[in-house]
Order: sequence, then structure tokens, then C-alpha cells
Amino acid sequence: MDKIRDFLKCYLYITVGILIVIAISYAFSGEKTVSADSFWQILLSGFLTTFVTVIFSPFGEHIKVRIAIKFVLHYVSLCLVMFFCGNWFGWMSPNPAGAAVMMLDVGVVYLFVVAATYLIDVSQAREINKQLQEKYGEKEN
Repeated sequence: MDKIRDFLKCYLYITVGILIVIAISYAFSGEKTVSADSFWQILLSGFLTTFVTVIFSPFGEHIKVRIAIKFVLHYVSLCLVMFFCGNWFGWMSPNPAGAAVMMLDVGVVYLFVVAATYLIDVSQAREINKQLQEKYGEKEN
């Protein structure tokens, strides 16, 4: 059950990140409307990138080199998925400039998700520690 909950949490963060990047892109490009197809495209690309994220999850690793390699492979895999989605959905130009923009967009979503996950996890840990402190009092040294 925890795997499903973690998948859904990750899916939510990634999909919100994609929505933010698309909203910013639309604002800079001067677009006034979003097509109805964009909604299912965002949901599908969020699902595909969440699936890749679950596969390349570096958590639980203790060797820094393996963690770094997994992060790089994860980012490259996310870029490949989004290149595919971007071409399929017409979100990017199939040229080096379009690829560079997509890589930047993936990086922005990546940073958003990492920051959101970190902030929420720290907040939850503080709350758990506070509740434990209230229940058991000060710990013995």
C-alpha cells in the first residue's frame, strides 16, 4: 500500500510541476488558451515520468557514486520520455533549440519536485518529532 501511496504522491508533485512549467511557457509565448487535449497529455506525461522516477529511485542507496549515477540516468530518462511526449503532443520543436528548452523544462520540474518533497518531508518529520516529544517527554542522554 505504501508503494501505491508513494507513486500517487510523486505523480501529484510531477504533474503539478509540469502544469507550472506549461503555465510559464504559455505566459511567455503569449498563448491565451489551452487545448482540451493538453489536459490528458499532461496527465499521461506525468504518469510516464512518475513511472520512470519509481524505476530510478536512488533512495535507500548508501554509495554516493551509485546515487549520482542514478540521478543522472533518471534525468536523462526523464528527458527522453519528455522528448517523446513533446514531439507526440507538439510541445516542442524537433530541433536542438527545442531539445534544449525541453531539457531546461525537465530540470525545472525536477528541481520543483525535489524541493517540494524535501520541504514536505522535513515538515512531516518535525511534526512526528513534536508528537513523540509530547508523548514521551525529553529523551535520556
